Amino acid sequence: MDDTNLITTDVAAERLGRSTVYILHLLKQGNLEGHLVGPPRRGQWLVSAASVATLAARWAANPPRRGRPAAAAPSASTLAKRKSRAKQTT
Repeated sequence: MDDTNLITTDVAAERLGRSTVYILHLLKQGNLEGHLVGPPRRGQWLVSAASVATLAARWAANPPRRGRPAAAAPSASTLAKRKSRAKQTT
């Protein structure tokens, strides 16, 4: 890792469009290169700008999925059951 081109987690989060908490998660997973300056739990993480650029390029080529997957549309039989239940309750 090149120590001359380091950025803070705030800058990395801004460049990647994610939260600083997610940047810390990426660091702990090993998806970003960086090191902790100062005491554990109170220090400042510095992130390699090159690893941020590499990850940004990878996400641009193949965007990560965000959120929960979309639910499948209900089947015709499910819709018919819901309709009949609605008629029974009214």
